[in-house]
Amino acid sequence: MKTPTFEGLAALATKKWKLECQIDGIKDEMSEMETALLKKMEQDGLTSVKLPRGRVIRMDRKIWASAGGDVPGLIEALRAEGLDDFVRDAVNAASLTGYARELDPQKMLSPEEIVAKMPPKVREAISVREEVKLIVTGHKK
Repeated sequence: MKTPTFEGLAALATKKWKLECQIDGIKDEMSEMETALLKKMEQDGLTSVKLPRGRVIRMDRKIWASAGGDVPGLIEALRAEGLDDFVRDAVNAASLTGYARELDPQKMLSPEEIVAKMPPKVREAISVREEVKLIVTGHKK
């Protein structure tokens, strides 16, 4: 390591900032590409694609549940349905998400279909969304 200097630290900070800018650009480019490829995979009925050298690109779907803007209403609805485990002073988002995921064990339902399986009062207050992204595996460091 070189002798620590303020100029040296400033130079490293600048170098780090430039690399982070490059990474941000790569992330933006990947996001655009991911959107297009997700659409193509959906159209082609694919959930994964095998690439040379053992690399795989696969769809990774997650369901997330949260209060749909009416936290007190959701708390009241959950308690009314005996789902008190999801409520403390606020809604436990992780447990609520787990509940929503349990309603779709095959991972085939849309967020709307998952909500439809919930008790009526909960349906009125909950928001369920899905996030689908591509995971690249097998890359070397």
